Amino acid sequence: MYRPYPEGRTAFLQSIFLGRERIAELLLTMHPKTDLHARDHTGSNAMHLAVAGGHGGIVGLLLRRGFRGVNEPDVGRERHTPLMLASRKGNLGVLRRLLESPWIDVAASAPDTGMTAAMMAAEMDHPEIVGQLVSHPGHDRGQRNRLSEDLFNVAAKHGSIEV
Repeated sequence: MYRPYPEGRTAFLQSIFLGRERIAELLLTMHPKTDLHARDHTGSNAMHLAVAGGHGGIVGLLLRRGFRGVNEPDVGRERHTPLMLASRKGNLGVLRRLLESPWIDVAASAPDTGMTAAMMAAEMDHPEIVGQLVSHPGHDRGQRNRLSEDLFNVAAKHGSIEV
């Protein structure tokens, strides 16, 4: 269970990377002390892998099993949270699952750019994602990125007129 695959992932993380929800659930049942917050060789944790792969069922599984690191950035260059990843990808189903978490911080921003998940969605022209994020009670409409742009400036700059 804990010996890494050649790719640098445990069996649990590999099952998530491959989108195998039933296998991930079986591994968690067989090994209840599995560290849900462990990272692979790229610095991604289970939630990052699930979100990057668009595996909404696994996102739900992790949240039901007590995963609380929904605001943890990856350790890559961009340091994006799972919510930021879902926003950039435009994956509405995964985003809705993440927003179900009581620990989610929709106002979190990337350390290098100050961009929030809503700004990233606007930048990538995902108006439905932006709508979900701005309607969340934790959204801060006055928040600005490192260039002093608010959400509407980012949307206008990238041609997103539906925000």
